[in-house]
Amino acid sequence: MGLVGIGTTFLMFGWFGFNAGRTLSVSDHAAIVIANTAVAMIIAMVVWTFIAYFKNNHHFSFTEPLVGAVAGLATITSASGYVTPISSILIGFLAAIICYIAVQLANKWNLDDALDFGESMELEEC
Repeated sequence: MGLVGIGTTFLMFGWFGFNAGRTLSVSDHAAIVIANTAVAMIIAMVVWTFIAYFKNNHHFSFTEPLVGAVAGLATITSASGYVTPISSILIGFLAAIICYIAVQLANKWNLDDALDFGESMELEEC
């Protein structure tokens, strides 16, 4: 589990660099991109964790917040430079709910994904 946490941390670090790096400058716009990315990631992480906690009879898994964070990162990427932080709250909230449902459907249909990242990433592309 420790390596999963470290790997997700590297992924988050790179994602922030990618999103903010797209502005090609150190400016107010890059700061907004970082803020939007962080807000959507945190909201998705918290909402995903709450859904999983209450759906799984109050059992908590270490990977749930990590997958929720990736769902938030994946869904905010294309909009991070064009929305307000309030809008990124909504994006993170909806990302957690929709991607959680997608993961549950994939589990129901016996589609195997090591950390449920595939469903989160592919659903964001729609």
